[in-house]
Amino acid sequence: MDVPSLMALGEAPFLAWFQAQFDTAERVDRPPRAIWDEIYTEAAMLVNFDAQSVIFGFWEWVPDVRGYDEMSEEMHELIEYRDLFLFLLNLVRERWPGWEVQLALPAEFATQETLVVLPSELAPPLIVDVHEATGTGWTDERVLAAFNAGFASSEFRPPSISVSKE
Repeated sequence: MDVPSLMALGEAPFLAWFQAQFDTAERVDRPPRAIWDEIYTEAAMLVNFDAQSVIFGFWEWVPDVRGYDEMSEEMHELIEYRDLFLFLLNLVRERWPGWEVQLALPAEFATQETLVVLPSELAPPLIVDVHEATGTGWTDERVLAAFNAGFASSEFRPPSISVSKE
């Protein structure tokens, strides 16, 4: 699942995709509003519609497995690099106006067991805001190019990012 690209689509496209997941779950006789994974969780999104808050997290970013070797190691493991995950978080926040958006660290969503979580069973806080990640040292242009390349190879295809001229 390409969670960074999905979140970068913005509020309306994401929510349409999200609702479609519930519709599919109901057709295959799964409980609605549940999160399922049969082996382990590589990514997750928790959406509170009433509070307009969303938490998302993932292990690595692989927009398209066919292009895996074409992306830099940093972009695969962007959650390990403070400048990259802050860039993504800020981008998503811009595209979700009026929502509180948080990025979870990988360990907060990962499990080696089958995961079935009903929102009523969750108790915040889920997020630890302290992260010891280092930066890549990349220029803004290289960061933009890396994200645009990843988005271009995604099935979700969020809009490209450009440098704002102020």
